[in-house]
Amino acid sequence: MTAFVCAEPPEVGPKFMAASRLALQVSRQWTDREQLRVRFLSGTPELHHYVALAVDGPHGWNACSAMQFVFSDEKDSEIRISFDSGSSWSQVGTDALWVPVKQATMNLAIRLEDAGAHIDRPIHHEFGHALGFIHGHQNPYLGPLDEPAVYAWYRSRGYPEWWTKANVLERLPLDDVSAIGGAIPSVMNYHIPRDLWLDGKAPEPSDYPTYWDAYAAETWYGAPPERYTSILFPIAGRG
Repeated sequence: MTAFVCAEPPEVGPKFMAASRLALQVSRQWTDREQLRVRFLSGTPELHHYVALAVDGPHGWNACSAMQFVFSDEKDSEIRISFDSGSSWSQVGTDALWVPVKQATMNLAIRLEDAGAHIDRPIHHEFGHALGFIHGHQNPYLGPLDEPAVYAWYRSRGYPEWWTKANVLERLPLDDVSAIGGAIPSVMNYHIPRDLWLDGKAPEPSDYPTYWDAYAAETWYGAPPERYTSILFPIAGRG
C-alpha cells in the first residue's frame, strides 16, 4: 500500500496556471456508498472533536459533496485514524478496504497546541486522499518537473529519494485519472517552487478545500446536503 505524506505546511505562491488540474484516481473512487464511517483508534476526545468539526464544518469535505464522513465507533469503519507522531498519511480511496480492521487507514500527526494551518491542512489533505483525490502534482496532465532539482530541494529538507520519487515525481497513468481542468488551487497540492517546474506552471496549494475542490467532489459524488448549499469556499489558501 502507498502512504501519502504531507511535505510541509503550504506557502501560497503565484496565481495558479490554467494547465493545472484537480484529479481523482478512478480505480480508487467510492462507487457503492454515500457515507464513509470514521473511527478513532487513538488520541484524546478533544482531538477527536477538533477533527470532526474540521471535516463536518462549513469548509470541510462534508460541505463539498453527497459523500459524507460519519464519525462512528464501529470496528469495521472504512476510515480508521491514528495520531502517531512523525508524518501524516492516508490510504487513497478504496485502498482503505484492504487494511485489516485493527489497523489505521489514516494517520494525523497533529497536536492541539499546533496553530492554524499546521493542524488544519493535514486534516483536510488526508481526508481528500480518503475520498480518492491524488496529489495535484502527480496528475499526468501536468507539465514536467526538473527531477534532479526536485530531488535536491527535498533532500535539503530531509526527505530521502525514495519518498520524493513516490510522493512527488511519480505520475498516475492517464487511463486511471479523472481530471477537471481550470485555474484550481487545491488542498491536495504541495508547495513545490515554481522554478522546479520546467514550464513554470506551479500548482498552488491551500490549507482548506477550495471552491474547485468542492466542485470536483460534487462532480464525482453528487451535491452536498442542503445545510451546506450556501457555503462559499475559499479560492486560495488561508493561514
